[in-house]
Amino acid sequence: MRKLFIIVSMLFVVVVVKAQDSMFLKGDKVVTIGVGLGYYPLVSASVDYCIADDIADLGSIGVGPYVGLGFRWHSKLAMAGVRGTFHYPIIENLDTYAGVAMGLKYYMYSNSIYNEPDIDPRLFLGARYQLNDAFTLFLEAGYGSSNLTAGIAITL
Repeated sequence: MRKLFIIVSMLFVVVVVKAQDSMFLKGDKVVTIGVGLGYYPLVSASVDYCIADDIADLGSIGVGPYVGLGFRWHSKLAMAGVRGTFHYPIIENLDTYAGVAMGLKYYMYSNSIYNEPDIDPRLFLGARYQLNDAFTLFLEAGYGSSNLTAGIAITL
C-alpha cells in the first residue's frame, strides 16, 4: 500500500509540475517588502533579479540584495547582504522557490558599550501569489532573524 501511495504521489507531482508555466523569467526584477516574525520583528526589503531560466525544464535562478531592520526591547538589528533563489513552479499560480542568503547582521544594544557584527547564512523557502501583472503577495519561511516573513512584491 505504501509503495502504491508513493508511486501515485510521484505521478501526481510530475503531472502537476508539467502543467505549470514558469512565472519568473530571465530579466524579471521583483522587489519585495515584508514584515517578519521571529526573535526580532523585522521589516525587510529585497530585489530578486532572474539571471537564468529554463533550468531543469521550468526552473529559474535569481540573485539580488536584501536589507532588514529589527527592534526588540533595548536592542536593534540591522541586516544587509545578498541572496540567491531557485524558482520552480509546483502549484498553479504560485511562484515557489528556495534560497540561500548571506550577509552581515549588526546588533546594537542600548545598555552596552559594544556592538556585535555577525555573518549570517540562512536558508529559506518561499512562494509568491500573483494578484495582477505588477503585484504579488509573498510568504517566506526559514532560518534567520525572521522565521516567517510576509509581504508584497512588485514586478518591475
